[in-house]
Amino acid sequence: MKSPVFLDTSCFIYLVENHPGFAHKLAPIFQQIAQGSLEAYTSVISVTEVLVNPIKLGNQSLVEKYNNLFTNVPSLHICTPEYQTALLAASIKANNGFKLPDSYQLAMAIESGCNTFLTNDDRLRKFPDIKVALVSQIL
Repeated sequence: MKSPVFLDTSCFIYLVENHPGFAHKLAPIFQQIAQGSLEAYTSVISVTEVLVNPIKLGNQSLVEKYNNLFTNVPSLHICTPEYQTALLAASIKANNGFKLPDSYQLAMAIESGCNTFLTNDDRLRKFPDIKVALVSQIL
């Protein structure tokens, strides 16, 4: 099995909402996750972030698509922060100047033992403690 990967919020939005530039790049990754050949992690922050707009727009169908993905894929794990996570996130924010949600995401990726953090936020690439890969650069 491949090393676990942490998926940032954008990965879910691109796939579920069929982003024309990125959904096709993520589909094989999510297929591996669904098949159990790749362990993936994300956090309650991603769950919250992806659901805000569908709830705001009253798009219950999209809310259900996200809920199905987050709750019915055994190889996709949802992390919740603990006190130690807060300490690590504070250190990440203090040392790198990232936004607080990004600092928490990176902290939970590290705590989950992920070797790769998949995002499309180029600013996070300067983080030295985990490999940050961009969706835009997936071939």
